[in-house]
Amino acid sequence: ETLFFRYIIDAEKNGNLSRFINHSDDPNCEFTSVSHNKHLNITVRSIKKIKANEQLTCDYGEKYWKKRTKI
Repeated sequence: ETLFFRYIIDAEKNGNLSRFINHSDDPNCEFTSVSHNKHLNITVRSIKKIKANEQLTCDYGEKYWKKRTKI
């Protein structure tokens, strides 16, 4: 298990604009982790071309859905 998967980031009440990235089974972005000067940074990078005004989406992963229901 990598260091990235030891953390859960919940931006329900606080956070920056990345908290509005929604789940998709066919995402156009992915979360990655980068360590710099002993600090873990979570980044978002595109995995597909994203058009202007297109919603950013990531796959939240199986663990996220164990306590939730997809609509």
